[in-house]
Amino acid sequence: MRQILVILILLLSGCADSQEKYLGKFSYKNHFIGKEEILEIKKDGDAYLFNEDITTTSKITPMKKIPEGFEINSKTISLSADNNTLYFSNQSAQRVDNSYVEKYLLKIKENKKNCDELQIEVNMKHKEISDSKKWNEYVKTLRTREPEDCSLENSGMRW
Repeated sequence: MRQILVILILLLSGCADSQEKYLGKFSYKNHFIGKEEILEIKKDGDAYLFNEDITTTSKITPMKKIPEGFEINSKTISLSADNNTLYFSNQSAQRVDNSYVEKYLLKIKENKKNCDELQIEVNMKHKEISDSKKWNEYVKTLRTREPEDCSLENSGMRW
């Protein structure tokens, strides 16, 4: 009886979806924008979905199962033997845990808050400083305090 149970367990585990190992979050440097992003592969029913950037839902693409792994837009997505490196579109991404993702999302939130505060400062200084030379000096110091992904309005040099 025990042997039958062991055989059943082995047979059932062999029937598991081999693509399940792709599920998770991966960090990579997006070559197009030059910054880190975290992608996610998740399952919805029988469908596998590729989210290129976890901070948005506009970049979710269904994945097609193929023997080598998955395919999106005729490009293969494969996983390393240790299941920790994802290869896609001439890039690679490293698997990350939830703690890493939480820190990443917190950093984005902090950068947005700092950027919003700087924008308020810029708006005030834009009205205060009329001299081009003084304004340009201010802009130089501003650039050293500008967080990643911060696009400030009215913060350009004056001539």
